[in-house]
Amino acid sequence: MQYDPVCGTDGKMYGNECRAKCAGVTVGSKGACESTSGGGGGSSSGGSSGGGSTGSTGESDCACIALYKPVCGVDGKTYGNSCEAGCAKVPVKSEGECPEDGCACIALYDPMCGVDGRTYGNSCEAGCAKVPVKSKGECPPPFGDCPANETVMCFADPCSVNSCPADPTATCHASYCSSATYRGLAVGPCGALFLDRAGNPVDCHAVTDSTDNSSKPPVVTEIGQCLPDTPRVMCTLDRVNACAAATCAASPGAKCVVKPCQASYRGQLLPACTPIWYEERSGNLVQCDKGTAGGTASGPVFAGGELRASCPRNTTVNCFADPCKVNSCAAFPNATCLANYCQNATYRGRPVGPCGAVYVDSAGNPVDCAAKPAPKPGVIKTLDQCPSNASRVACVADACKAATCPGNPTATCTTKVCAATYKGAELLPCAPIWYNKTSGELADCAVRPPCSSCPLEYKPVCGTDGNSYPNQCAADCLGKKVKKAGKCAYCKGDECTIGKKNDLCIPGAKQCWSKKYSCQAKAGDFLGKCLPKPTSRHHRHLLQDAAVTAAA
Repeated sequence: MQYDPVCGTDGKMYGNECRAKCAGVTVGSKGACESTSGGGGGSSSGGSSGGGSTGSTGESDCACIALYKPVCGVDGKTYGNSCEAGCAKVPVKSEGECPEDGCACIALYDPMCGVDGRTYGNSCEAGCAKVPVKSKGECPPPFGDCPANETVMCFADPCSVNSCPADPTATCHASYCSSATYRGLAVGPCGALFLDRAGNPVDCHAVTDSTDNSSKPPVVTEIGQCLPDTPRVMCTLDRVNACAAATCAASPGAKCVVKPCQASYRGQLLPACTPIWYEERSGNLVQCDKGTAGGTASGPVFAGGELRASCPRNTTVNCFADPCKVNSCAAFPNATCLANYCQNATYRGRPVGPCGAVYVDSAGNPVDCAAKPAPKPGVIKTLDQCPSNASRVACVADACKAATCPGNPTATCTTKVCAATYKGAELLPCAPIWYNKTSGELADCAVRPPCSSCPLEYKPVCGTDGNSYPNQCAADCLGKKVKKAGKCAYCKGDECTIGKKNDLCIPGAKQCWSKKYSCQAKAGDFLGKCLPKPTSRHHRHLLQDAAVTAAA
């Protein structure tokens, strides 16, 4: 370090201008401070290096040689040499400079692996972090090397799009393997694992809930769908063709698909690069060793911890109301409700009474609906803002370059360095955000099937808006999210398989109870309602009204 003494406005000499600034002192002049003697201001030439004393002021008359041999005083300040410390009447604590809070290190990349599993640029950086060095070189990944041909390509750094609010000091490790485990904990492809300083996995959701979109797979309405902002993985060739060699003994007619992303579909987690079996007509998932998961006409039922198509014999109960209709989950509003229509049932070891409801997260785990929900990210008014208390992240790449918005090609893409809530939607850091540049409204990038292509079969589904739709396709093409299979309102027997009064229906299809109702819709509307059939007198009046309108 260069010795170029300066005199501070506090009357003390510092080894150089930088030292004065570090002490928060403004430089008064270059060179050593002039010591005062008597009433004069000249520098002293007599006495030893320890300095004499002035008769009138009692202040030290100190002159030290221009030698930079730093010492650390008991006041935590670094002095150019022991003479300067003596002039300041500060005892020397140790030789060398005092440690600084900022801890500056030279820009030399000589990686060291700390005992906390983190890689530091050099031993100085590890020392600044007060972490002992475990070994030279970069730390190996906790998962080790991927097996042959099982490395995946991620569209984003998993550690840049995930966070650990429960322990912000935890170290993130990204998995680039198609499957990996750490101390028995499974980590999916393009997943992130957070470890504490001892190398133990951290439960990052200990202070939050499963509604945190940064870790919860997005909900899709089609099995093969991947939302635009969902990280994709590059499945290996054997995984891509896994369906060709797979069979489903429980349902030989089931269809198979392999997805390049994780997603939540009808309350079930769909893993990436894994065969997924489903019924083509209903869209229900199929458990090849246990049967169909999707529910009956009266709604989904469960027993033993898994969804079942029906209750054991003679154990079905009639409920006066849909259990999911009269219950709610305030702590986890995005949780999926499972209704129990059996006399006795358990879900993953938890007993559930008849006409009871269980709420589960996207992985199928029961949630505590009475728990206090974690606060949502701060609200912002414009997309270029970050909440005042939000932490910032450094995005490793521009996610917009590889992203598309097929459902709205004119939308504009942007990214954020923080999590935030905008117009009721939670935005993730470093993820593509599509919006209308003129109105500022968020864009819907989902590509929906044309309503004209929907089948005419009546397999009702309950939307999150409380309406029952004739089938999954009808809900999808109208952009309605589905809460469960079956009608929203309680029904029993044939009532669940045919449209009753005021139920939504597709005109031209036999979806209403033909004895009393017919599907009636306004001209040009995709959906109508099952309404009482018009009488002949009423029909005659309709024809007369039409004739008057035509004459006018």
